[in-house]
Amino acid sequence: MRSRVWMAVGVASMVVLSSAGAAHGQASCADCCFYSCIAAHLQKTAGMRDMYAGLAGRKGLTEAAYASAVAEARQRLAVQEAKAVGGVRSCDWRFPDPKDNLAMKEWQRLGWGLETLDDGRIAWKFRVETDMTKCSLDERQLAKLREIAPCGGIADATGAHERGHLDQCTARGAGTTVSANRMAQDEVEGHNLAIAKLEELREAARQACRKKDGSCAEQGANAAADRLRDVLPIFKATLGKKR
Repeated sequence: MRSRVWMAVGVASMVVLSSAGAAHGQASCADCCFYSCIAAHLQKTAGMRDMYAGLAGRKGLTEAAYASAVAEARQRLAVQEAKAVGGVRSCDWRFPDPKDNLAMKEWQRLGWGLETLDDGRIAWKFRVETDMTKCSLDERQLAKLREIAPCGGIADATGAHERGHLDQCTARGAGTTVSANRMAQDEVEGHNLAIAKLEELREAARQACRKKDGSCAEQGANAAADRLRDVLPIFKATLGKKR
């Protein structure tokens, strides 16, 4: 079995017209305004988990077939998530100002990037990586993810996912290679950890909504059509594990 790299979806690159502003990722997710963000992210995460479960049980799964299935599911579910939260401003990710040189140097030191499209929109490319050859995780990436996420708990769910992969790596031993089926099963287990966290967050946000008149999700629905013109997914890179 060869060493390999695979990508998993938990955090998404986004194309946005404007995203500069004060970071709000430290905010508590136990707020009605974040209900739709959490619910949409949970739905996408569960969809990816189910896709990986199908791959884990597929006989004769090749690396190429694995990569193709992941890429298709990533794009499909990313579009679904973007549509679900397209009109909810509280679900925006808070990226640095591209004109802020210091902030962009920090972004690039994390191994992240961006691309300015022909129409002026920006494709932000970011991922959290667990190095499965060394059993290591860049905590700086998780810290920045928490800073830019709609609310901190969404990033914490990614952290639970990735630390699950660290446990898998440690149990097997650094540098151990596995089959494509085993990689898929690792992802099922990682996504289940994230799902458990997201379900807790969704319930906390639901309880907050019950204490309010209306919800941010309802307000956002009225503006969804306009917002979808501004926010489009490209999802070139998300979570990654290096083997």
